[in-house]
Amino acid sequence: MTSSTPNLPAEPLYTSHYCEENVVHLISHFTTTSPSYDASAVFISNPARSVVLWEQCAGMSENDGQVVWDYHVVVLLREKAGEGRGGRKWVVDLDSRLGRVTEFEEYVLRTFRIDLALEGLIPERFLSSFRVVPAPALLAHFASDRSHMIDPITNQYFRPPPPWPCIRGESVLPGVKSNLMERYVRMDGEKGEQEGEEKGRYGKVLDWREMLLGMGDWGV
Repeated sequence: MTSSTPNLPAEPLYTSHYCEENVVHLISHFTTTSPSYDASAVFISNPARSVVLWEQCAGMSENDGQVVWDYHVVVLLREKAGEGRGGRKWVVDLDSRLGRVTEFEEYVLRTFRIDLALEGLIPERFLSSFRVVPAPALLAHFASDRSHMIDPITNQYFRPPPPWPCIRGESVLPGVKSNLMERYVRMDGEKGEQEGEEKGRYGKVLDWREMLLGMGDWGV
């Protein structure tokens, strides 16, 4: 079997604190240039919007890059089996100290400290849930007007916005300016697949136990 690490763009579009937009651009890149991979966006948060991650560039170096995010977003790449390929998986995280492209198992173990979670040493309020959204659904339905990054008092951005235009998928419902926080970052009350017309539109939510006990590839 042969396998190789996925190739990033020579200069990935990146703006700090806008991980969701960075990921949309990465997903678009992989779907058009890398047909041997299935790409998904993985939104990481929880009902309290307070998740602890390690090995993050923004984290404390003296504590293995630990940081608490309200949410984070990464790319999951799954190599399609066949033709000498082994179905390996990678996580693309432009904010990780482990490298921009890391094998799935290493990323999960070191970023979410599964050892501590299994021992009950991470408080429940800091444990991650995961919304896995396949590339076609994300590119069609994601929208952000960046309003979540604007201070309601000063009307100024908390962090400088990206230089590219706001992202709006071609199938976003009329009248919706942004669905980032309500449809993608939101984790409470949305376990499993959506029903009716929304089934599959916003992916599937897994908690950390499901990720460990039987759904270790964040599959949908």
